Amino acid sequence: MSDENNKPSDDEQKTAPIAEVLIATGLKMAQEQELTLGELVGHFEIAKFEVYGRVTAGAKAQAAAAQTSEPAEGGDTEKTEDALTVEDGGKA
Repeated sequence: MSDENNKPSDDEQKTAPIAEVLIATGLKMAQEQELTLGELVGHFEIAKFEVYGRVTAGAKAQAAAAQTSEPAEGGDTEKTEDALTVEDGGKA
């Protein structure tokens, strides 16, 4: 295999620095607090659920705000086209 096949994709290269920072920070704090590997992994799992919860809560709040907000005066409104009937032959 060539080296090109072993290189990470662009997506992996973009996310790797964040993962490396999280791992380095977690390991440093685990050493300072004398945590076991299992405890450290547990903290990462808790953090994963927290991130998921916060992102989904933010998305739900944003969706709720979008549904309750009214368009500004003179703003664009959604228009729907009337359904075509058999009488007009299906032509617009």
